[in-house]
Amino acid sequence: MAATKEKVLTDKCQHLSGDASGKKTPARQLVVAAVTVILLFIGIVLSAGLGQLPIGPAQVIGSVLQMVGLDNVAAPENRLIEQTLWQIRFPEWSCHYAWVLPWPLPVV
Repeated sequence: MAATKEKVLTDKCQHLSGDASGKKTPARQLVVAAVTVILLFIGIVLSAGLGQLPIGPAQVIGSVLQMVGLDNVAAPENRLIEQTLWQIRFPEWSCHYAWVLPWPLPVV
């Protein structure tokens, strides 16, 4: 009876970790990476909009697109919102998360 429970648990763990042989498939790794990047992007946009001056996600994305040089209707028309994003929120965000970026890069 105990051996049967162990086999069932082992089979479930292998199923969750990859294909039937227990190996992680490239497709699954690609999906996990894509979902991670999408969730990170959503988190960045939402965190840039939170604060004393509420800024909508569309305005955050519009401001970034405008800074890149793409004119769009979502860009904030209020100069205060633009200054808040580029002088306070984006630099603050980059300082909080800048320690993550050097990890995969080689040290020169």
